[in-house]
Amino acid sequence: MVLWIVDTLRQDRLGVYGFDRPVSPHYDALAAESTVFDAAFAQSSWTRPTVASILTGVGPARHAVHSMNHSLAETWTTLPERLSELGYATAGFSANGNVKRELGFAQGFDEFWFSNRVTAGTMAERALAWLDELGRGQPFFLMILSVEPHDGYEPAAPFRERFAAEVADPDVGTESFMDDLRWGESKARAADSELVKDLLALYDGEVAWNDQQFGDFRRELTERGLDPAIIVVADHGEAFGEHGRFGHIDLQAEVMRVPLLIRLPGQTKGRRSGVPVSQVDLAPTLVELAGGAQALDDDGVSLVPALGDRPAGGLSSGRPILSVSMLRRGEVVPEYSLVNRGWKLVWTPDRETVELFSWRSKEGEAVNLAEDHPAIASGMLHDLRQRIEQADAVSVETELDEETRRQLKAMGYIE
Repeated sequence: MVLWIVDTLRQDRLGVYGFDRPVSPHYDALAAESTVFDAAFAQSSWTRPTVASILTGVGPARHAVHSMNHSLAETWTTLPERLSELGYATAGFSANGNVKRELGFAQGFDEFWFSNRVTAGTMAERALAWLDELGRGQPFFLMILSVEPHDGYEPAAPFRERFAAEVADPDVGTESFMDDLRWGESKARAADSELVKDLLALYDGEVAWNDQQFGDFRRELTERGLDPAIIVVADHGEAFGEHGRFGHIDLQAEVMRVPLLIRLPGQTKGRRSGVPVSQVDLAPTLVELAGGAQALDDDGVSLVPALGDRPAGGLSSGRPILSVSMLRRGEVVPEYSLVNRGWKLVWTPDRETVELFSWRSKEGEAVNLAEDHPAIASGMLHDLRQRIEQADAVSVETELDEETRRQLKAMGYIE
């Protein structure tokens, strides 16, 4: 099994989800042979808590990875640990400083390798070398966390020339530029349509670059005679002026709606599912695919009933999805969202704001409907508060070393 996690990839910038620029031919080709989930939600707005949820099957309200000083507790049984018990060899490769051994993310991996901001292709080469050392027929689980298209938006030259040649200012999209934009006068700059256009062009180049590296990796697997299950998911999306913000800070759709593609070995036909799902569903799904049983304390459910040529039943559209984000420039400022059927509630206690959206509607999250539907907003807020209280989570504090602080500062997470 291959779990390919793409950092900062918006759902709506892939062809399979309706985007009209040719940035994702290799992801689109995979989608044509996969189950495509149209309503996949992230568990948080940044990498550390979302990957923690992917690897544990529980949401941030329970694993409590919320801030820069929080690590994944050893008390959680991770996906690679569960797969190891089922006879799988396991390896993880990360290019993001939020997912490294020092923060608890190597738990259960036979092999774990981290190098800050290396390309997806570099990690793929190491992953293939690891695969080449395995015995023939050895079941394996391989996780690759690629950092493109996280800012700075600086795609490799061929992709910049193809998708962002019109961007004249070489500083636009760089790490320092985005850091100033994200934490400075973002609302004022959000109205600058030319700036947003330039940033999206650079971002598209990054997506296309990542897509090419994924395509190269998949070709190498095929040449080795390997046909594993392949899961492609993003950790979160990215804002480009929507709601007056840039980057990935809050819990709005542009940050929280993520692509999710699952292709089973031998699958040649694609299908789509509109049932709301989330990242906590991945661990129980992969465990079931490996022949194991779902853990009793999983927040997620297995998506296997929706995969391949099976009937589309088995998944409930009324299963609530709780997401949490508490990061504001290194500080803990809580924000919560709850998705239930066609509604999404966003609650920011410190601001005393409650927003209600009909996320399936054409308007999406552009119009706050809380005043129009007070009973729904009140009921969902009550449900959300109860879920938070029941979680009763305790965070594990970690002192960041200077190198980790430098890596996270470069990505805009801390000052």
